[in-house]
Amino acid sequence: MRVRDLVLSVGSLGAANIIGKLCWVLSLMLMMRALGPEEYGLLAAIWSLFGFIAPLTDLGLSQLLVRDGARDPSLRAYILRGAVACRLVIGGVAVAGMLLLSAWLDGPFSHAGWLILFVAALPPLFDGAFQTATAVAQLESRLVLLSACRVFGFALLPLMLLYSLFTYDNGVAAAGSYAAASLIALLGFFVLRRNPEASTPLDSPLAFRRLARQALPFMFVSTAALAYGKLEVVAVGMIEGTAASAYYHLAYQVVLLAFSLPEVFFLAILANLYRVRGDVPRIERKWGPICDLMCAYCSIVLPGLVWHAADIVAFLGGEGFRGSAPVLWALLPMVALLPASTSMHFLMVLDQPARRAWIDLACVAITVPMVAMMTALGGVVPAAAVASAIYGAAVWVAWRVVAGMGLRLQWLRPMGLGILTVSPSFVCWALPWPTWWFGAVVQAMIASLLLIGTGFIGKRHVISLLES
Repeated sequence: MRVRDLVLSVGSLGAANIIGKLCWVLSLMLMMRALGPEEYGLLAAIWSLFGFIAPLTDLGLSQLLVRDGARDPSLRAYILRGAVACRLVIGGVAVAGMLLLSAWLDGPFSHAGWLILFVAALPPLFDGAFQTATAVAQLESRLVLLSACRVFGFALLPLMLLYSLFTYDNGVAAAGSYAAASLIALLGFFVLRRNPEASTPLDSPLAFRRLARQALPFMFVSTAALAYGKLEVVAVGMIEGTAASAYYHLAYQVVLLAFSLPEVFFLAILANLYRVRGDVPRIERKWGPICDLMCAYCSIVLPGLVWHAADIVAFLGGEGFRGSAPVLWALLPMVALLPASTSMHFLMVLDQPARRAWIDLACVAITVPMVAMMTALGGVVPAAAVASAIYGAAVWVAWRVVAGMGLRLQWLRPMGLGILTVSPSFVCWALPWPTWWFGAVVQAMIASLLLIGTGFIGKRHVISLLES
């Protein structure tokens, strides 16, 4: 029953994440090819700015809804109304503020025109509202419905882009398609969830100020987690131009794609890790299989990203985006640190969300001005290298905090062993394949077989993780 519940609760979200990422990559390819670096870079900068603003618009009430709504069902409707009202009001103020700054005070996007600014600001806000929908789905056991709506929205986007870009061929059409697809998926979930269980009326409603104060730590955690990469794109665009921001944005999207599978993996096992209630010896027993799986994943993905970086960015964005390859190389140390970065997740498992939030916030607060300064001094590639170095420092701090609590996460030796195990597959790069991606797939398959055949990863890892 426990394993089945685990599969039902997060399996659908994991599948939706993977399918959604594939549809999103297809949509990015359509937009980048149709718009080019300059116009797409403008959209990327606006999306990055409002992607940072979106988690702020509910003041953390969506995460509070999960915790307090699970403990007291009578609070659900009250907190949900507050979250929706905050998103509408704060999101509207943010859009209006950007339009006024650009029109009256010669803001950073003043050359673009109000229509594209308004339309491009909407998709990240709609996507942010899915955080509220996810909280509702968790409380009402409707995760499968939520996943189906998300997949439908992501699948609808490239279809709408094919029509709108063919008909109008501009940034407004691309941003409008993104906004419409997100809104349709969001409304679809709330309509199809039918009539949820009625909540018990509150005898004395909580003061909203008190509610917001309780939600504040959750807001900082979610904002910091979603801020990585977004504000840097804005800073690069303001200093170096929209083409440079497009290069940075594309390279960061590749890095995020590399991170997406480990994120799904931790979604699948996090509940099981929480069940140990912060017991360090029991958590430490689970670190071995987690480390091996993370190192195996890096050993498969990282060499191919290094070798095929130029081909990957050209495949995603077209030949005009080949200049993004050096930026991607500068960001790849983040992928190499994936096993060590699990210390961020273990801070949550050890009931240290506040420390995780402070580390994330400090990382973002230091990265953005340093990226801006390095962009002005040396361009976008040194800026990306600095971003990787600061992220590495944040991971080291998290690792030290976890170690100070008695949980030492050793990963360098298994990482080196994993790379050594897959090294015979590197011969594939010297062979004359008909296309680069065919050779990359064959190399990754051989690397996977080497890891399984040598016993580096196996069934015992999964069994160990599912044990209580």
